[in-house]
Amino acid sequence: MSHFIDTALADDADAAANLNYWAHWIGETPLELSDDFIAFPAPGPWPGHKLLAHLADGIDPTMATST
Repeated sequence: MSHFIDTALADDADAAANLNYWAHWIGETPLELSDDFIAFPAPGPWPGHKLLAHLADGIDPTMATST
């Protein structure tokens, strides 16, 4: 995991692409017909509530909130 973080999330654009991917994967974003949205230089225009809940649940499932 540390190798992935050190190499794949090397800068802000890579971190934004990772967030965009996960937001899409959990259903935070609207349907996309292309994967071009992943490469936005910043996190896309999605609210973030579902992604935050998903990430927090991964850290401590007892802290999950309903979305």
